[in-house]
Amino acid sequence: AKETDAPLGRYVPHRYVGHVPRPNAHGHNSLGYLGDEIPMPKPEGEFRIVWLGGTDSYRNDDTLRALFDNQNVRFINASAEDYLSHETLMNLQYRVLDLDPDCVIINLGASDLLGRMVWPPEAYASDNGGMKRPVSTGLFMPSVFEYSTALRMAGIAFGITQPHTADDTSLHVLSPDYYGDDYIQQVENGAYPSGFFEETSVTEMLNTNGPRHFERNMTNIALVAKANGVTPVFMKFDFEASSVIPEAAHAELKNEFDAMNDVIQNVANDTETLFYDGEMDGLADFLSSNIVISR
Repeated sequence: AKETDAPLGRYVPHRYVGHVPRPNAHGHNSLGYLGDEIPMPKPEGEFRIVWLGGTDSYRNDDTLRALFDNQNVRFINASAEDYLSHETLMNLQYRVLDLDPDCVIINLGASDLLGRMVWPPEAYASDNGGMKRPVSTGLFMPSVFEYSTALRMAGIAFGITQPHTADDTSLHVLSPDYYGDDYIQQVENGAYPSGFFEETSVTEMLNTNGPRHFERNMTNIALVAKANGVTPVFMKFDFEASSVIPEAAHAELKNEFDAMNDVIQNVANDTETLFYDGEMDGLADFLSSNIVISR
């Protein structure tokens, strides 16, 4: 199908995943994945590797594909912006398994760390409701800007409202209990701690809201993959290279970076999942040494 030139949002709603890349737009193929079309069913003899991750993994370039210089290997990037381990688990279950993958590589960490920045503690829920609201919220009264085209255009120009095609208007509705974006903004502006954070620090929030949901989701990702004959591979997450967390926050969050990677490695050990903690350019050799890729 031809890619549309219409000014549509990058994502569309999905019943279980929340949001998925819009097919045939923004560099997505007809199945909603970055890159070229994917032949279905999988050709005989092809080995499929699917990359699963969030904002840091969502990029349409040949850097990752070039690592697997093998004509029998097809690399598919099934990542999307704002995916945490919650969305990744559902993405694997309801979309990626249909691609008949042989191996899935999971690269998660930064967004799940931000997802723990919710308050009060009872808002820190296993369904991530403390960070994100449902895609569909039922009946609501539009703001005054929605009743007038002129007012809406003015509101968009001044940043008061957003165009109807913007993903944030329907797909990325954040909970008022979530403070991760406020924290990032304050750190980038040199204003942290101010406002809410003067009474409740990010350190207190993260100490209270441990990575238990992340741990369970990673465990289930490994188990779902294995139950379907797919080899999972966990990556050590490079927090300091993340585009999600600014460098000014690295010192304060260093212990949390280590704690999140400890969870990844511990889950890998408990589920007998391959764990890779090396440089990206060594990933293909690691896989070749641990997985029979040629069929």
